[in-house]
Amino acid sequence: MPLRSEREVRRLRKLLPAMREPSAPLLDHPTDFAEAIRAGLHASPKTCAPKWLYDELGSLLFEAITLLPEYDLMRLEDTILATAAPEILRQAGYPEEIVELGSGTSRKTRHLLDAALAHRPSGVRYRPIDISAAMLQATAERLEQVYPTLTVAPLAGEYLTTLQGGACPPIVPRLVLFLGSNIGNYVPQKAHELLHAIAAISQPGDHLLLGVDRRRHAAEHRAAYDDALGVTAAFARNLLVRMNRELRTNVDVRSFRYVTTYHEEDGVVKNALESITEQTIELPQWHETIHFEAGERILIEVSYKYDDRQIRMFADTCGFDIVAVFSDSTERFSDVLMRRRAS
Repeated sequence: MPLRSEREVRRLRKLLPAMREPSAPLLDHPTDFAEAIRAGLHASPKTCAPKWLYDELGSLLFEAITLLPEYDLMRLEDTILATAAPEILRQAGYPEEIVELGSGTSRKTRHLLDAALAHRPSGVRYRPIDISAAMLQATAERLEQVYPTLTVAPLAGEYLTTLQGGACPPIVPRLVLFLGSNIGNYVPQKAHELLHAIAAISQPGDHLLLGVDRRRHAAEHRAAYDDALGVTAAFARNLLVRMNRELRTNVDVRSFRYVTTYHEEDGVVKNALESITEQTIELPQWHETIHFEAGERILIEVSYKYDDRQIRMFADTCGFDIVAVFSDSTERFSDVLMRRRAS
């Protein structure tokens, strides 16, 4: 059963004290969202980039997902950073600037900010990059209250576009954070393209801290993305709610079910919304209709899991040297510290 927006948003906010109500409605890049949905529904197979799942309710639901027992990668990484942050910052040379891709509420990042400011009490610059402008605004205000000497310079936008647009010129020594196994949401070619873009905004000697989810038993991966409570399913189906609200589509949310599969040979989880029946939905903005066969899916997310060989290949081909690997006690998750190699 999908969550009800107003009542459940209020309840989730009470459960998540770290969250704060944005000062403006979350309508980031409405034109981009509309065009992306249209293009994805016309594609074969039908697709939607996972970033479009994160409207206001979607962001809250994802925060709830991180509390689920089946989805432990956020907790594992939080444990790693809580323990290893001082050593990570030491090995990264105590940078003057920290740039984070996909910062969200910056909850885990506080471990690193604490370590950075302990060494540089006069101040550090933090550049969080996220698709959600409202989330960034709320997070920046909260961080500046907690850390008076922290300069927060948020950048709203898609990671690759923001990096390639010149918003982060390589001026001072920096540490780039790409945590939470976000790299796994990119097919290998796009993952390499993004890491090359990170290398391009880095000077020799700058560092990248990359969070990666390790390969596990298939049953663990499937459970992590299809929890018993149904929160992940609600998170996925909220995309349809957003389409109805912002694009004035006529989707019956109950006519789609959430499905997840794990392809062990490639180490990838694939999540999709599957049409239960044959149906047609309208795109009134373009006076078009989209037909679905029963069982036809919209691919909404891929999540690649990595082993040591793949991590080394990522680093080597994108111009980085691995400095250190920080893992949890079960070695299910790792934060890999890399140094930008001299050309």
